Amino acid sequence: MQNILETIVQAGGRPLFVGGCVRDKIMDIACKDIDVEVYGLPAEQLVAVLEQFGRVDQVGVSFGVIKLTTETDDFDFTLPRRDNKVGVGHKGFVVEVDHNLTPTDAAKRRG
Repeated sequence: MQNILETIVQAGGRPLFVGGCVRDKIMDIACKDIDVEVYGLPAEQLVAVLEQFGRVDQVGVSFGVIKLTTETDDFDFTLPRRDNKVGVGHKGFVVEVDHNLTPTDAAKRRG
């Protein structure tokens, strides 16, 4: 993972661990899923970086989600985004992926 993070930084990105892996680290339990949010790189550039390390699937491109499968692990990379509520239920959102968001602004959607 360290090589991947260093390559993202060299390309101009700012990777931050997010989600369950952060919670697991705080609770001192084994991390099941590693999620990394990358600031400062558009999706195309992040995909090009990740392709150096394994198979890349843009499983949730409209949500800014990119999955990297290496020989030994799976990682989820996301781009920062805003979620705007426009309707009812879990699908009543408009998602705006924006690699230029600040971590503070992107975290607002996490409530």
